[in-house]
Amino acid sequence: MVGDAVLSPELRAMMTAGRPSVALVGCFDRASDTEAFIYRALERSGVTCLMLREEFYSQAEAAGKLEGFDVVIFVKGRFRDSAFPKRPPLEFIERCRDQGSVVCCWLFDLLTKEWSADRYAWAVKTSTFCNVFFTTDGYFARHCDDLSNVEVLRQGIPDDWREGKVLPRYKSDFLFLGVPYRERIEFVKTMTQLYGTRFQMGYDCPRGAAVCDACESAKLIVDCAWPRFDYYWSDRVYVVAGAGGCFLAPPIPGMAEEGWIPGKNFLAYDADVPLEQQVDRFEFYAADEDWRGKIRTEAARFSREHHTYDCRIRQLLTVLDSKGLLNK
Repeated sequence: MVGDAVLSPELRAMMTAGRPSVALVGCFDRASDTEAFIYRALERSGVTCLMLREEFYSQAEAAGKLEGFDVVIFVKGRFRDSAFPKRPPLEFIERCRDQGSVVCCWLFDLLTKEWSADRYAWAVKTSTFCNVFFTTDGYFARHCDDLSNVEVLRQGIPDDWREGKVLPRYKSDFLFLGVPYRERIEFVKTMTQLYGTRFQMGYDCPRGAAVCDACESAKLIVDCAWPRFDYYWSDRVYVVAGAGGCFLAPPIPGMAEEGWIPGKNFLAYDADVPLEQQVDRFEFYAADEDWRGKIRTEAARFSREHHTYDCRIRQLLTVLDSKGLLNK
């Protein structure tokens, strides 16, 4: 990866060879961040691509670095003179569009007004300036009918998965990989009361290939029934499936439409029933090794065929092409 946007003569030549040129603007703090997965997928796709670290520049400076690119994709636009979710990078968007670029935002956060008024306002304002606003929040997309340029584009499975190793710190019947805050704290307390040391927390928040070790070590990766909004779910369903784990979580409206079927590629519990009343179900899942193995195998196959970041880049480019934005 390149840490800064420097257009070499070679890159300029590639940009005139007929392939779309795509600049990805993000933070790129770690090789296991979503922006890094997206950038590597762009490289594999055959487009001419470049990354730009947003925090190094003002909006005007960043836009100036990207003149000549067909498509500019940014995430939160956290430049030196903008801030998420208070100050949208509107100057950056306008300058890039004035230079002839198609500008897209691809935001991975929950944006629903009931969750965060600030995020909702940022998303609505930003989307009106972008050519296309991609979001993982299907609930938001379904409740902003006046914004015709909003498209749902989920996250995917990391590209650094490998065979996992059993590690003592993750070995458990039920492992929770999320960060405990707000309603999740009560979930963690209840699971601990019900299952004792058979329930464990991934306190080191494993990322990247380390998730494969967590999935190999625990019988079930369990998720909390919060936050709850139709057509929104976190990327843990993809991360766990791609890493070879067996995911236990409440089904969310919209998941089945994407191919996530309880009992086939993940296991489900009822979000509307207290955990104390579902002990038999959890114990059954933990005891049935053969079924868990089938779930893991099918989830890995399904996610690696249909939910990689390579698939997401193809989806993104297809949306742009269908809107006539790749042949302006």
